[in-house]
Amino acid sequence: MIAESYRREIQYCTFCPKMCRFVCPTAIAEARETVTPTGKQTLLYLVQQEAVPLDTEAVQTFQQCTGCGLCTEYCDHDIDVYPVMREARAEGARRGVVTPEARNVLDNYLQYGNPYGNLTPAYLNRVGARILRQAQVFYVPDVSAIARRPEALDAVLLVLEKLHQENVALWPGPMLGSGYLLHTLGFDDEFRAHAKAFADVARGARTLVFASPHDAETVRKHYPAAGAQLEAEVLTEAEWLLRILAHQDVPGQSARRVLYHDPCSLGRGLGVYDAPRRIIEAVNGSPALEFSWSGAESKCCGWGGGYAFTVPESAKIVARNRIDEAVEQTPDEIVTGSTSCAVQLLSAAGHSMPVFDLMTWLAVRL
Repeated sequence: MIAESYRREIQYCTFCPKMCRFVCPTAIAEARETVTPTGKQTLLYLVQQEAVPLDTEAVQTFQQCTGCGLCTEYCDHDIDVYPVMREARAEGARRGVVTPEARNVLDNYLQYGNPYGNLTPAYLNRVGARILRQAQVFYVPDVSAIARRPEALDAVLLVLEKLHQENVALWPGPMLGSGYLLHTLGFDDEFRAHAKAFADVARGARTLVFASPHDAETVRKHYPAAGAQLEAEVLTEAEWLLRILAHQDVPGQSARRVLYHDPCSLGRGLGVYDAPRRIIEAVNGSPALEFSWSGAESKCCGWGGGYAFTVPESAKIVARNRIDEAVEQTPDEIVTGSTSCAVQLLSAAGHSMPVFDLMTWLAVRL
């Protein structure tokens, strides 16, 4: 039972009136006490006590968490709310209590191997020349790029060419991505099956480079428990690019006001803060500008935790808040270490400000 495994977290949060609510992106976007960290944990406490049912309304509240982890930075008790919310979603899934939005994500995974739908034909048509079934080094694109920003795939091909990475193959599928959304939405059986199938395709590879920090974090932290063993080194795109650029002469560029956004999974999740900044400084000729909330205190773009799928309108508000924060620094452009974040921020920025993921920005600058 969920309440037994997370009793301490639920009880501390239920009776704690501390400051985490003022940094929670979902609470800020929706301005409702119910979706604060304390509110969500209180609801789970009431479910534990059988005072309220574990129904779709409750599960929908548990989905009001992006998994950003910023609340933990402000918690006196170091409570990590997201794993509790993820387990609450999983308990709902085990009982057959699933919201329509999450069900749609699951159906797409079961039919197409990704959360968006039938992306494989367009993907193969765009990057087919760089796809191999067996390779020593695989580059795994962010599924958001394939679905929502296909020009990012063109940028990948260009950067690989410019950096002379002829030995790098693009991921062949059919599973596009690690299955992160299956895991975060609590579909544990389906996640295990997806992870094992993904690991089978990766067998024999020496290195996997993930464009999505969520994918890299999922593979590193959750694949072992799912019984999916990978022999390959798992790198984020930023870590790999920094390694490659360290051995190449980077052409000089005219410095621009580049504002860097730390994605939650890349920063707080994997501890990768330095690599993207070093890449930007090397290529741009000057250090990146910083958000007023940056590094370990960087605020969420609104994509994580399945939030952009289950509560899309609120996710757009979260992204809009980041754009409003960005304007304070008067940047020429925003660069983020996640294509999913770039998609979210672009949807909020419109034509008011250029937003790039790291690889697309490199393609433009190189």
